Amino acid sequence: MLSKSLIKRRELMLGLGGAGFLASSIFRGSFVEAQAAQFPTRLVILFFPGGVYYPVTDAQYGNFTFDAALKPFVPLKSELLTIKGMNNDAAQSMSATSNEPHGAGMRGLLTGDSSVKKDGVAEWAATDTIDQTIAGVIGKGVKFPSLQFGVFSDFGAQIDQRRLIVKGSLAQPGVDSPASMFSRLFGDGVPAPAPTTTSTGTMTAPLPPVMADNSARKRSILDRLLTEVAAIKAAAGPGEQAKLNEHLESLRSLEMRIPTTMTGGMLPVGTGPTSPVPGVGCMTPNIGAASQEIPTIMDQQYDLLYQSIVCDLSRVSSIQMLCSAQSGLPFTWLGAKDDHHTLEHGGPLATDTVKVDDYIMGQMAKFVTRLKNTTEGNGTVLDNTLVLMISELSNAEQHSHENILCMTAGKASGKVRPGREIDYQGQPNNLGLRSILEVFGINQSSIGDANLNSGSPISLA
Repeated sequence: MLSKSLIKRRELMLGLGGAGFLASSIFRGSFVEAQAAQFPTRLVILFFPGGVYYPVTDAQYGNFTFDAALKPFVPLKSELLTIKGMNNDAAQSMSATSNEPHGAGMRGLLTGDSSVKKDGVAEWAATDTIDQTIAGVIGKGVKFPSLQFGVFSDFGAQIDQRRLIVKGSLAQPGVDSPASMFSRLFGDGVPAPAPTTTSTGTMTAPLPPVMADNSARKRSILDRLLTEVAAIKAAAGPGEQAKLNEHLESLRSLEMRIPTTMTGGMLPVGTGPTSPVPGVGCMTPNIGAASQEIPTIMDQQYDLLYQSIVCDLSRVSSIQMLCSAQSGLPFTWLGAKDDHHTLEHGGPLATDTVKVDDYIMGQMAKFVTRLKNTTEGNGTVLDNTLVLMISELSNAEQHSHENILCMTAGKASGKVRPGREIDYQGQPNNLGLRSILEVFGINQSSIGDANLNSGSPISLA
């Protein structure tokens, strides 16, 4: 039975509405302890395009050589479950019928469904991506059933190469603007309207407007919540009040670091200084601005993703780094000479490709490490999370969907046993998708193409 103080806190949290994120990370631990309950289990998907480049032989693709691009994950080996020998066969089936291999890779990766055979069109499989299926089970009772973050995910390629997440045969585009995402998470909290399909593709509905500058929004969105903060402090103990102050300062600092004028280097088609990038519904990149903004936006989006987890705003989230076959955006700030699609095809640019791979892998490892270093009860946030890191291709130069790079981090509240390797020995990724669904109590006899489900998933426990 809950004490009077805990009952008071629970009533307070229920009454906070959209401001509940202020108290969630402060009081959640005491509720879990009092009720002998568990902290929530979460799913986070980190997508990166084109696998990783290995300058040795094709046999390296999809194998875990931690002395190459995966070097940032060496300190995390005990937290990783590496999955090799898994083929994106649905994508391979699409490619065999003249579907463009990059778009096929995106459509089949998290659905295992090859039913859409058309290139460059806003049509999506009837099979939901696994994150959306899982969100239907664990996403209830929180502000956002799922969140889709993007890092320059929505330009430089045709529509099917830019969309990873699907629900109800509609793509769920990532939010590329940190300012818009902050406003959505911590502002009025209104969930983004559903995307709509138009003649130019599946488009994201407008997000809540962002104030023009920090002074116009009274320095901070958080300043509008002074009444809620006072109520939380009145219900909190001295240690919890200190934790609340730290929590607020962390959010305020993040908000102040996000320039509200930052566009991600993006302008509507036809208004930018460069010609439009080929592709349906694309934006025109302001090449110089976009290239220089990559590290800032990636850092801010990872920070927002982290805050959305610890504030319990969502228990299912994804972050899509770039898109497949992304063209027109050189990584000049890394000293690389060309865009990601060109780099994927190696050759004399192989050294630059390694630089980009190292950076992307380093950011992923940094995020996983942050979850590991965040205490939650007697464990960590990573202990209660499954982080799935995956790519649509293995050898991007050869457009190969075989032996795609896939690994997980975390224990998913004890339902996953990391520190080892699983070998699917060339079986379809449909089985791997089903094994992830099983972690969240979803047992399906089939997902996506029925003919790609003849084997049995390997337990991750």
